[in-house]
Amino acid sequence: ASDDVTYPSKALLPDGSTVTLPELLAKEGRRSLGDEHFSIYGPYMSTIMKLIDAGQSLSVQVHPAMGHPTRPAKPEMWLVDKGGARLYLGFNQDVSTEILRKAYKKGTFETLLYQLNAQAADLILVRGALIHAIRAGTTIWEWSHAPTGEEIKKGDLKRATVSPWDRTDGKKPRPNKEDLAGTLEVLEDATNRAGIPAHKKLDVNTIYS
Repeated sequence: ASDDVTYPSKALLPDGSTVTLPELLAKEGRRSLGDEHFSIYGPYMSTIMKLIDAGQSLSVQVHPAMGHPTRPAKPEMWLVDKGGARLYLGFNQDVSTEILRKAYKKGTFETLLYQLNAQAADLILVRGALIHAIRAGTTIWEWSHAPTGEEIKKGDLKRATVSPWDRTDGKKPRPNKEDLAGTLEVLEDATNRAGIPAHKKLDVNTIYS
């Protein structure tokens, strides 16, 4: 369920017609979302809800930390479905910009990523600037923050997602998908502005709720 203007869900009306979710909330936001939610977020859900069944590994991604000056944030929470999950989450060692650049150039980027085998019903927090990927054979429920209010001026969900690596587990990368420079900028912003240790080895205790 998405009210992002670039990737909107459709809503079915009683007369059988359809409108986009942003169009519906613009007219009926208070009635649909409730007074308390509407008073904080206006006519926006403030979350995107997905069921992801990964037939192939998805790209390695990172989202900005809250308050990024030019990108909206997109922290996420995952609930692992039955069967468990194969994930990349964070780094398996302390890294630097130079280490990341060299690994990208050599084609060994994935060797720097922490491999997590999560169990069914695990609830995992994917904060801003935590590099991650959902790997083949994984089914998870995902809730992510969606841009609202002033954040919308910074861009849509596409602007909130940067991918340094689209060759996860050997799949063929899509043209112009990988953005190492953007990834490094997001990591640097998190470290220098937000005080998030984005280049540090993952502390697994910080991701479980």
